[in-house]
Order: sequence, then structure tokens, then C-alpha cells
Amino acid sequence: MICDLIAFNSTLCVLFTFAWRVRHDQRWRGWPTGSVLTAVAMMVCLFLFGLLDHLHGPAGLMEKLATAVRTLWSVVLVSRLVSGASLAPDGDLPFVQGQ
Repeated sequence: MICDLIAFNSTLCVLFTFAWRVRHDQRWRGWPTGSVLTAVAMMVCLFLFGLLDHLHGPAGLMEKLATAVRTLWSVVLVSRLVSGASLAPDGDLPFVQGQ
């Protein structure tokens, strides 16, 4: 249980920190809002998980939805980075092996 709480809070920290980091970077337009909405969706799903668990409802569905939202954000981020996007500040050249 404590590990779940640590993982959840760590994910929220990553999402909010990422949103803060790219908030003025035009190359990442839309990502701050998407990151914050992902964090809010996770919080809502896990709130509903607790509520439905207490009411003996389909709590597991909410837990899986919270995980799916985070995983989708991660897959889209990695896809963008693999396609060549950079998180380096404007003007900084990314590291190129062999130079």
C-alpha cells in the first residue's frame, strides 16, 4: 500500500514538473495542459477507486483507468522524443555521439 502511494505521488510530481518545465517552450505547445489534465484524471480515477472500493463497486476499473492514463501520456512522450523532439532549451545543441 505504501509503495502504491509513493508511485502515485511520484507520477504526479513528474507530470506537474514536466508541465512547469515546458510551459514557455513553443516546441512543446499543448503539453503543459495535457500533463496537468493527465494528473487530474489520475487523481479523479483514484478518488473514484477509493469511493467504489468502500461501496463494493468496480474499484479495480478505476485503478486500471488511472494507470492507463499515465501509460498513454508516457507512450506519447517517448514517441515524441524518439522522433527527434528535444527538451534542451532553445539554442542548446543536443549531444551527438561522435563529435
